[in-house]
Amino acid sequence: MSQLFKSDRTMETRAEETRTEVWTEASRLPDPHPHPDYVYRWVRVANRNESDPVNLSSRTRIGWESVSPSDCPEVAGAGTNESSTGHIEMAGHRLCRMTRSRAKLGREFYDAKTDAQLRGVNMQLENGDKGLANLHNESRSRVQRGQISFGQGE
Repeated sequence: MSQLFKSDRTMETRAEETRTEVWTEASRLPDPHPHPDYVYRWVRVANRNESDPVNLSSRTRIGWESVSPSDCPEVAGAGTNESSTGHIEMAGHRLCRMTRSRAKLGREFYDAKTDAQLRGVNMQLENGDKGLANLHNESRSRVQRGQISFGQGE
């Protein structure tokens, strides 16, 4: 009698079991649920336990507004501290929000500024000697008996 060889099912692997895992670092600050009208950001209000009103003021002037616990209860219940002003704070940061349209304008502004800087640098590099003066330093320095000489070997 011939016996058929049967493999053990525990030895078989399935496609679902062999998926590659991706490591993601956990966020130190909780993320609020996405909102269709707003984008959220944690803004620094203290650095090394010292208040940083200048940073918060500058962020407020460009359009970030502090979020109250009633506006974002999922974050307010995540172990955050409510500041004396009634806003959500955690680890020296305050949760702020901005309208999506204003955030898009800011992103476009900084993208244009970055592009202009890159174009300027590229134009100077293309001009060669007329552009950036001596991108490569032709002078040589040497050390001789503990003394440093500068310039053309002098």
